[in-house]
Amino acid sequence: MQIKELLIFCNANSNVGFGHISRCVNLAKMIEIHSEIKITFAGNISKIARTNFLKDYNSILHCNLPELLEKATDFQYVLIDSYDLNQDILNELVKYKKVILIDDFCKLNYQNVDLVINFTVSGPKFDYNSKKQALGLDFIILNQELINIRIKNILRNYHFERNEISIFMGGGFKDVVLLNKIAELLHTNFDFKKIKILTNLTFKVEKYIEIIPLSSDISTFLNYSEIILSGG
Repeated sequence: MQIKELLIFCNANSNVGFGHISRCVNLAKMIEIHSEIKITFAGNISKIARTNFLKDYNSILHCNLPELLEKATDFQYVLIDSYDLNQDILNELVKYKKVILIDDFCKLNYQNVDLVINFTVSGPKFDYNSKKQALGLDFIILNQELINIRIKNILRNYHFERNEISIFMGGGFKDVVLLNKIAELLHTNFDFKKIKILTNLTFKVEKYIEIIPLSSDISTFLNYSEIILSGG
C-alpha cells in the first residue's frame, strides 16, 4: 500500500513568531497518531524554529508560498497555515491537491478547499463555503504537554492564586502600546493584582507587571498559571 504524503506549509521566524508552526506541529502529531501519513514541513523556517519545533522531522523544505506550487508536486495533501496566502495561489493548489487550511479570518473564497480549520471562538460565526469545516473551540489544537500540565494540576488539587494572570501574545507580537493597554485593562477592570507577561520586548511597566523573557519551552511558565491570555 502506498503511504500518503502531507506537506505542511507555515512560516516560523523572528518576523511572524512561532504560533503558526506550534499549532501545525501539534496537529501533525495528532495526525501521526491516527494515520500512516508521511509529513513534510515547508516554509521560511528559522534555525531556532527547526531546532525547537521540528527536531522529529528530517524532511524540511525551505520555500515561500509562490514556490509551494512547485514543491507540492509529489504530495497528495497540502496543509497551509499562513496569513500570506492569497486567492491566486489557493485557486492553483485546489486544482491538483487535497487542500487543508488553518484559518483565522475568513478573507478568501474557500469553495474548493477540502477542509478549513478555525478553532477560535469566532470560528463558527464565519461563513466558510469549504467542502468540510472544523470550527470553534471543540477543534482547538493543543500541545499535549500543556494538556498534561492541566491534568496534573487538577489531580493534585493545586491552589492557584486567582488574582494573577499570565499573558503570552506570541513571539511575533511587537505592539508595546497595546500590550500595556491590555495589562492596564486587566488590572483596573478585573482587579488582577499581578500580571505576568512572557515577552522579549523592552518597555516601561507598572509595579503590578512582571516581565518574563521568552524561552523555547514555555511549559514552566504556564505550569502554575490558571488564567492565561494568549494571542499566539
